[in-house]
Amino acid sequence: MFRWYRELTSREQKTFWACFGGFGLDGMNVQIYSFVIPTLISLRKLTPADAGILTICGSKRHRRLRNLV
Repeated sequence: MFRWYRELTSREQKTFWACFGGFGLDGMNVQIYSFVIPTLISLRKLTPADAGILTICGSKRHRRLRNLV
């Protein structure tokens, strides 16, 4: 079952684990938003549009959009 992993070089194994970790952290980011955004909507009386802007601005991938808001 894991024969393909044993055939990888050391560098390829490190790359695999780096990608696996990055994918896991990205998934955790989505989970955190799914718990935090509804709480903010109820506590701070945010509109869904405001919550969407917070989600976009909180992401490091969208730094340019943060400057527009």
